[in-house]
Amino acid sequence: MQFHTLSPSAGLSTSHQNFGVEVLGDKLLAPRSVIALLETQLGNATAEALLSMAESFPTAIAVQMDWDVSDVAIARDTLVASLDGVVDDAFLRPLEIPKRGYGALDPRGRRPA
Repeated sequence: MQFHTLSPSAGLSTSHQNFGVEVLGDKLLAPRSVIALLETQLGNATAEALLSMAESFPTAIAVQMDWDVSDVAIARDTLVASLDGVVDDAFLRPLEIPKRGYGALDPRGRRPA
């Protein structure tokens, strides 16, 4: 699996609900603030790291960027749309974790035999 490094671009900036990442040929450009966030939190600045962090830890991004959590979700959806066909689908559309049931069944739901 190939990881796509984000290159800093002084001409790009974030706005509420948009990370500001752009695809330019075979390069991915991002605002310096996004790259600094990823390097501080994860130690690397890749498109996959940004997608993963936005999916798993939206509150951490929201706090760092002074956004609402809903802004992060919208920014992630916008990023997914712009990276479709560039980044592996496993990062664009993560699998939903199945819900697990633990413990005994509720006896009120059982019918007498």
